[in-house]
Order: sequence, then structure tokens, then C-alpha cells
Amino acid sequence: MPTQQRTPPRLSDGQVRQLALRLAEQEQFRAQQVAQLSARDAAASSDAYEQIRLALLAGALAELADTQAAQRRLRDGTFGRCADCGAALDVALLEVLPHAPLCMSCEWAGLR
Repeated sequence: MPTQQRTPPRLSDGQVRQLALRLAEQEQFRAQQVAQLSARDAAASSDAYEQIRLALLAGALAELADTQAAQRRLRDGTFGRCADCGAALDVALLEVLPHAPLCMSCEWAGLR
């Protein structure tokens, strides 16, 4: 029996506003995190500390870029749609990961 794809509901204006606020908060948090992690601490400059600091900085920069990309999608009207297939993103996914660019099908396809 063929599987039927469920069509996720569209985001309401209120949901979009809430997600936009969360993205703004995330951007501010990640920018602060990047600033803190960019400052080298000469007193704690062991190789292990430096490797951890750089790994955390890379993660914070990636999250900041993802958040800013989601904000661009908000501005250009493509927020809430999969960047690969154009399907509506599930509201539950956006509530957990408001910066998610892909639907679960495309995300899984990319992991294979």
C-alpha cells in the first residue's frame, strides 16, 4: 500500500511572529556567545582549552549563520518552506528548531 504524505498546516501570522521573536533572541544569544568565545584567555591557554574553545566557537558561528539565514527567509517570504522541495515545514519542527531549512524527508535524504 503506498504511503500518503501528510500536508503540514500553514503557519499562522501569530506563529510567524513568535518564531521571528525566538530567532531574534537566538541571534542575540549566539552573537554574545561568539564574542565571548572569540576572546582568548591567556591565563587558560592550554592546548586542550584552546581546542575546546575553538570547537565551541565553530558551533556558535554555525548556529548564528543558521539563525541569520532563517531571518533572511522570513524577510523574503520563504520561511516555513523546505529549501529543497518547497513543502511546508511542520509547525512542530519549527517550534523546536525555528531555523530549520529542510523538511524531515529532505533532511533524512541528505543523511543517507
